[in-house]
Amino acid sequence: MIGGETATHLAMTKRLDFNNRQVTVIEIKSDIAVDEEYTRRIELYKLLDELKINLMTDTKVVEIQDDGVVVEVNGELEKLSCETIVLAIWLFT
Repeated sequence: MIGGETATHLAMTKRLDFNNRQVTVIEIKSDIAVDEEYTRRIELYKLLDELKINLMTDTKVVEIQDDGVVVEVNGELEKLSCETIVLAIWLFT
């Protein structure tokens, strides 16, 4: 959920700053916020859609570079150009 909430915050800040930055969430699983309660997930999806946040599921970050990230989608590598990267990582103890 932290990744989705961070993305919505960045997208709202984008609106206030009047810049043209696109926010993208990259998720290795087939869905985001799977451990969240159903209504919270629905609200998150509504907000992601309203803010035009790009959601890439089943996507693995392979490499972080100075000017973007390399991701693996369906076995194919693709480079996404970006200025800023925010990592939200789930750690098991």
